[in-house]
Amino acid sequence: MLCEIQNALFPSEGPKFECDLPQEFQYRWLPVTPGVSLLLVVNPVMPTAIPTCHYLGPERIVEPVRAKFNKNIHKWNEFDSLLANLQLVLEIEFPSPATTEKEEFCLECGICYSYLLGEAIPEMTCDSPDCNQSFHHACIYEYIRMLPDVRSSFNKLFGHCPYCNKPMWCTIP
Repeated sequence: MLCEIQNALFPSEGPKFECDLPQEFQYRWLPVTPGVSLLLVVNPVMPTAIPTCHYLGPERIVEPVRAKFNKNIHKWNEFDSLLANLQLVLEIEFPSPATTEKEEFCLECGICYSYLLGEAIPEMTCDSPDCNQSFHHACIYEYIRMLPDVRSSFNKLFGHCPYCNKPMWCTIP
């Protein structure tokens, strides 16, 4: 199931995958719209069942995507492909590599200026509509932790975005 997504959306990203993927290939990151991506976790025992979805991006952009998924989840058909089901419930056509630049969806971290930090992708985003800068959790945590005016409450640190100075918070690992 994930090989279909990998080969359809990212044909030049490494080797073509066989359809019998090993256990470590249970998840895939998918660009949904500019600013929103989806970390898809598939059950290897039932690969066409509804997957676990983790949405990444600013909440104001993610929420409509999440709402569509929840509204249309009853349309999921376990006899259809994973890609077809996702397009149906999200009411989208996934970006085609032929018409979309990878840079439109692979947003680098605003602190370390890389996309991957180990295996982590930028998952924190400034919620300011004028900013929307993305950060790795580890990078923004270290930045906020070092601020002279940092505040903490329960398991959260409160500071500001290094780009726009709007309030921002992150969880303490």
